[in-house]
Amino acid sequence: MQDELSIRDIVQRLWLKKILIIAVSLSVAVCALFINLFYLKSVYEASATVGIGKEKPELIKSYIASINNDTFTSKLVQRNKLDSLGYTTASLKGAVKFEQLEGTGYVRIKLRGNEPEKITNIVNLFSNALASRIEIIERSQSIVESKKQLVEVSESYLLIQSEIATAEEELKQTPELIVTKKALADDPYLYGVVSQGAVEKGKAGAIQLISEHENENYYKLKEIISEKKIELSKADREKKMLENKISTNEKRIETLEQNPSNPGEDQQGYQRQVTEFTAVSIAPALEPETAIGPNRLLNVISVFMLSLILMIIAVTLKKIVENNNGGRKND
Repeated sequence: MQDELSIRDIVQRLWLKKILIIAVSLSVAVCALFINLFYLKSVYEASATVGIGKEKPELIKSYIASINNDTFTSKLVQRNKLDSLGYTTASLKGAVKFEQLEGTGYVRIKLRGNEPEKITNIVNLFSNALASRIEIIERSQSIVESKKQLVEVSESYLLIQSEIATAEEELKQTPELIVTKKALADDPYLYGVVSQGAVEKGKAGAIQLISEHENENYYKLKEIISEKKIELSKADREKKMLENKISTNEKRIETLEQNPSNPGEDQQGYQRQVTEFTAVSIAPALEPETAIGPNRLLNVISVFMLSLILMIIAVTLKKIVENNNGGRKND
């Protein structure tokens, strides 16, 4: 007949084996302490905050997505030789965290690692790269809009030139003064006055009256040409301004593409990169002095408690097995 195993029997066995249970648990805890002190490296966290002058969540997400990808990270690693520091595209993928602060236009960039100086530099590279990417995107959009405007202005410029040429050609064919010739005989009143005087009637009839007056069409054409030349001058200035704007934006984009992690701002303290587009403020990461992990005390206590539980389970199972074997012998 099989003996029934009671809780009292188990407690008694645990009490008898208490020294063994505690000794094994303490031994494991000491090993854990040794590993925590001499093998586990301290973990630090560096973070930078990028303030974007726009609070549209979808727009900010698109900015983040433009640098939070393998292609951009790979370029950043190559340009800044991060592989020599032990960082690769694969190791940075997912390690660099981008957190958009809810309800604001701020993005926090974080990275954890064992070397404070290195992770601080990498976080600042990404924060500057984000600022550069925002500027590149907006300058690219500006170039597209400027080119559209340039096409319209160029067409207007050519149209005005054509209108000026047509008006000048018409002006050449339009006399400035209109000359009117009239025989004296055609004006009965004057003819009568002159005939009563010293002039003989025969001669008076042969006299011609010549008058000149300004041609209104001539001066209207000159006014139109003058106005059109003013319009042409304005169109030319606007055309040059747009061409210069496009050229400036293209050169700036080229500079930022070559070194996106350095937008040209002072690297010390609180940075503010203000362009004609979006104002971007950067609170750069400072080298962390205090480690965030591992929590060595918690690790040791956790290992001790786990060992204690496992030993209790092992002693209990052994007692159950022994009790079952004893019951079978009795049968």
